[in-house]
Amino acid sequence: MNSDTLFYRILIIFLLIFINGFLSMAELSIISTNKVKLNQKKNNGNKRAAKILELLEKPSNFLTTLQVMITMISILISIKTFRIILLYAPDNIEFLGTNISESLFTFLGVVILTFVILLFGDYIPKRMAMKHSNRKALKVIPLINLLYVILKPFVFILNQFTYLFSRLLGIRSDTLEEDVSLEEIRSIIEVGREKGVINKIERDMLDGIFEFDNRLAREVMTPRTEVEMIDIEEPPHNIVSKATNGNYSRIPIYQGEVDNIVGIIYIKDIFREIVNKGKLVDIHDILRKPFFAPETKFIDDLFTDMQMQSAQIAVLLDEYGGFSGIATIEDLLEEIVGNIYDEHDELDDFINKVTENTYIIDGL
Repeated sequence: MNSDTLFYRILIIFLLIFINGFLSMAELSIISTNKVKLNQKKNNGNKRAAKILELLEKPSNFLTTLQVMITMISILISIKTFRIILLYAPDNIEFLGTNISESLFTFLGVVILTFVILLFGDYIPKRMAMKHSNRKALKVIPLINLLYVILKPFVFILNQFTYLFSRLLGIRSDTLEEDVSLEEIRSIIEVGREKGVINKIERDMLDGIFEFDNRLAREVMTPRTEVEMIDIEEPPHNIVSKATNGNYSRIPIYQGEVDNIVGIIYIKDIFREIVNKGKLVDIHDILRKPFFAPETKFIDDLFTDMQMQSAQIAVLLDEYGGFSGIATIEDLLEEIVGNIYDEHDELDDFINKVTENTYIIDGL
């Protein structure tokens, strides 16, 4: 075989790997763009920024386009590589009386090809994509959009089959779309953490956001056994004393039994009543309507409902309608930002002295 022919065959393989890497870089750079900056460019008349934002409205379509191209190129690389092995591998290597030339070179070809494709066709391009992603996305979007238009009929058919089989397997298509997007975002965050762009606190907050729609209210609530409550039948001066000497600014009020929550009292309302009238005459005058919610409600839905109702505290009910606990806006926010301490919270000592030379230090 002509050595020039071998050179050109290898050159074609490296060209295909380069194209594969370009598509990987384009994929991640578009996904990791700063949408705020893109919107600014769009408002200034930048058509490329507008096109990127348009594609990101339904990312599965253009992601499928890129995956189709990457898959096709990977298949071409494999075909070209194994054709070289079949044509140029020596046929006189024997082991235990068996000619292992083809098997040996096939194995070596798979190992080397996998390494080269992953290194130059995936890892390095994706790391490059994280640096100045907006700039790179704006440069590659015309070509990516052209590929998207050309492959749109094929992608449409592929997506229809995907949704069909997803339904047969009981997988909702909107969930599939969300999972794809979340995985891409998690990938971006992980790269950012490795490069030092995202620190541990920021990473924990982002993880909290991802898990915000997966946790139930009962997982973050204060259980009824730990809730400070007041019986509405108590004399007003007792209510004032308990409320003002406690550690909470909002207190559930019950009547008869603790399962019968009739309202929420705000400490500031007590003070306002005393300032205006000299004393608390009737607790009913300042009793606020309680916001009830099932303890099985996801906290993202609970947070939205509390925002709409302007409720700072939710009274949570179990499956039988009994009072099970309370959840505040602060409790929900702590799932994202971590513990929020105020002047009433008791902080555990970080270092506790046991003996003269012995200390217990709280681990991080």
